[in-house]
Amino acid sequence: MLVLQLILYFGLMVTPIGAYWPVSPFSTTDDLLNANCTSCEITQDKSAYWSPQLYFYDTDNKSYEMVPEVEGHITYYKYVPAFISSGQYVNPIAIPNGMKMLSGNTFRRNFTLAIPDPPLPWSGADISQDALQQKAIGFNCLNYNQQPEDTLKRHFLPSKTFMETKCPDGIRLEVLFPICWNGEDLTSSSPNYTSHVAYSSAGANGGSCPAGYDVVINQLLYETIYPTGSYIGRNGFYTLSNGDPTGYGYHGDAFIAWEGDIQQQATEICGDPVTSYGKLGIPSECPVFNVQPVAAQTACKLKHPANANVLAIQGPLSALPGDNPIQYGPHPATPPAGDSAPVQSPPAPPVAAPSPPQIVSVKAPAPSSTTVATTTSTRSTSSTAGVTPMANAPASPSSDGRHYSTTTFLADGVLDALVQEVVTVTDVLWVDAAGSPVPVPVQKRHHSHEHVPGRRQKHRHHNRG
Repeated sequence: MLVLQLILYFGLMVTPIGAYWPVSPFSTTDDLLNANCTSCEITQDKSAYWSPQLYFYDTDNKSYEMVPEVEGHITYYKYVPAFISSGQYVNPIAIPNGMKMLSGNTFRRNFTLAIPDPPLPWSGADISQDALQQKAIGFNCLNYNQQPEDTLKRHFLPSKTFMETKCPDGIRLEVLFPICWNGEDLTSSSPNYTSHVAYSSAGANGGSCPAGYDVVINQLLYETIYPTGSYIGRNGFYTLSNGDPTGYGYHGDAFIAWEGDIQQQATEICGDPVTSYGKLGIPSECPVFNVQPVAAQTACKLKHPANANVLAIQGPLSALPGDNPIQYGPHPATPPAGDSAPVQSPPAPPVAAPSPPQIVSVKAPAPSSTTVATTTSTRSTSSTAGVTPMANAPASPSSDGRHYSTTTFLADGVLDALVQEVVTVTDVLWVDAAGSPVPVPVQKRHHSHEHVPGRRQKHRHHNRG
């Protein structure tokens, strides 16, 4: 999301391309709330959600192509209680309006922990904030004919060969956000702009918040699916739009803006999977949500200043948008030089990198026969107020009928806004082993997703006991 990304490189056109932002570097919470429409399914959600886009670099024609999403970017609001420093087990509250959060680190190019993740409970170096941040990024190999992988199992972008042979249904990129808040600041100016929030000791499973972060908030989880099988037979590699071919630098930004106290009402009425009204986890099941039809979501288009220029970012491109250079690591990446930097071909992959160590196959504990879903899902973003509509916004239907609209805007030579909108309908269910909806008390959760043809989403939280 541009508001957060340009904190890092203010004044330079270097922000990586990503999905779903409706904001300029100067947008405020009121700007989002005053939007005249939203492309989210829930009309009261005017928040902005962002993560880097996946690109494919063709080494034969030396060009980049944007990889289109299969189902668009989806944001889940998860109800995850946690212990605070007093020892009290606390239920989450709504993420406050105006909160700006970043999960992950765009400059990271290595993974310093054991592979695979050790079993819970974690301790020692595994519960440092740096370690929890590294483990908050996931790359899920999709094969609908096999048991689904756990969410956040793999913390690096697999090689093209691995994805072609092991992931016939694509790759799902995942970002998990912190749930521990200091209760005061809506943003921060630390080097990574994350000091006002902290990860809990068990990640998606809650655990304990560190001292000084005694307010538990709803947990955001992003996921975006890419059809990597479409590039079989072509020479090249995948990279994120921030110039990261390893995946270690994947990250997500959020700028929260909900109308009134709707998010808090939803948290209290529909959040707890044990007692909630909307036990299927479907937004329309929660009585406080206004759910709009797909046609209304599609009708909401980005508006932009009249002096903005459009920058093509779908490709083929000679360089990544913003001229972000490819940087393999293992040292941290450096910020790009801006518009004046010459366009160069990416360096050849190192002999022993960027492919990280293969994940060792470990037999996981048998899941319980019951499964539980996340609370709420929302996708895409709202258009901002105070700017004029763009004529003939680019939009093209995909093979499955969904429409992708991707536009980048420059104002006085500086990247001002980009949006890629995808409108989809997602079914989110709690189910038992037989596939029947069921409420189940679960306190320790390990989140995995199974995407089933004909039943777009089937979400599971395995009870590890």
